[in-house]
Amino acid sequence: MDWQKLRYGLSGLLRRGSQKRSCPSCGSQECRRVDRKGFHDLLCCNGCELLYRWPYETPEEMALFYQRCYQQAGLTTDLPDAAALERLIASGFRGSAKDFSHVIQLLKVLTVPSGARILDFGANWGYGVWQFQQAGFSATGYELSNPRASYSKNLGVEVFTDWSKIEDRAPFDVVFSSHVLEHTPDPALALRQQLEIVSPGGWLIAFFPNGSNAFQRADPAAFHRLWGRVHPVMLNENFIRKILPEPTLAIGACCSEDIEGLKYWDHETTWIGTLNASEMLVLWSHP
Repeated sequence: MDWQKLRYGLSGLLRRGSQKRSCPSCGSQECRRVDRKGFHDLLCCNGCELLYRWPYETPEEMALFYQRCYQQAGLTTDLPDAAALERLIASGFRGSAKDFSHVIQLLKVLTVPSGARILDFGANWGYGVWQFQQAGFSATGYELSNPRASYSKNLGVEVFTDWSKIEDRAPFDVVFSSHVLEHTPDPALALRQQLEIVSPGGWLIAFFPNGSNAFQRADPAAFHRLWGRVHPVMLNENFIRKILPEPTLAIGACCSEDIEGLKYWDHETTWIGTLNASEMLVLWSHP
C-alpha cells in the first residue's frame, strides 16, 4: 500500500469541511471547478485566473514534501552516481532528459549575447547552469532543495539556497525557470520575485505545464494527469497576462512554429502562439 497517497487522499477529505476555497495567490473565494480527482478539486480563481488544487497544504507543508518526499523517476530527483555523471558531462547532456539545447536555441533566437548573466531559478542539481556556462553564458542557480543544490558542486557550478545571495548578484540579463512555478504555493509571488532581478533590456523566461482551456479541450486526459499533489497549481495565459506587464510579453510553446514566429516578434506588442500543447512557454522582455 502506498501510504503517501493514502495520507494525501485522507488529508483532502478532512480539510474539505474546514478549508475555505480561497485562492492561494490573490485570496479571492470566487472560483469555478475545472476538474476533480477523488477528494481534491482543481479550481480556477475568478479573480487572478490561477488554477489551484483544493484542499491544499500550507506553504510549510509543501516545502517539507518537496524536501523529503518528492520523487520522480529519472534525473529530476534521482542524483546520478559518479559514472552516470561522467557520461552526461561527456555527452554535454545531449539526448538526456535534461538536455537544454532547445533552451540554448531559444536564447539565440532572442539574440541574448555571449557572456550574458543568467539565473536558473529552480536549478535542481545544476545541469542547466552547467549547460548555460558551456554555451558561453555566465550562469548561476537558485534551488530550495539543499541536497540537490549541494550536488551541483560535482559539476563545478554554483547553486544557492539563500535568496539573499542571489539578490547580491542581481540584476541578471535572463531569469530562467523550467517546471518550477507549478510547484510553488503562490506562483504570482514567485514571478514578481523574479521580475525584481531582471536587468533593463533583460528577459524572464519560464516553462511550465499548460493550464489553458485550449490544452484541456485538445487532450483532456493529459490535462487531468498533470495536476495533483506534485503540481498543486496550474497556470494559463489569462493568469500570466494579469501578472506580467504587457505589452512586452509572449506566450506560446517551444515548438518549431513558435520558435520561427518569435524571430519576427517586435517585442513591443503581446505575442500569442500555440496554446494547445502540453507545455507553455512565457517570455517577458524588460523595457
